Amino acid sequence: MHKLIANHLQYRELAAFLTNFWNDASRELSDLVVDEWDRKLDAFFLRGQQAGVFRIDVTAATLSELFISVLIGLVDAERRGRVARAGLAGVVESTFLRGVAAR
Repeated sequence: MHKLIANHLQYRELAAFLTNFWNDASRELSDLVVDEWDRKLDAFFLRGQQAGVFRIDVTAATLSELFISVLIGLVDAERRGRVARAGLAGVVESTFLRGVAAR
């Protein structure tokens, strides 16, 4: 999980750009890229479910969507100055893996 987050955050500027300047004119090409990205993330979470790392009552596709939503949302919040860049990977990881409930 740590490596997955780090690899995604390595391209945070691209994610922020795509989030803010999405253009439907390039939808056909981007759909191919997104479909491949989705397949790879789904496979990652499915392997984790099969290994007993991730819960099985939520589909791998749902875990992928949750992961991407948290990641993109925080990258956008960082861009807008609402959250600090430092420690962002740890926030994504701990929130995704352990939730936000107080212990």
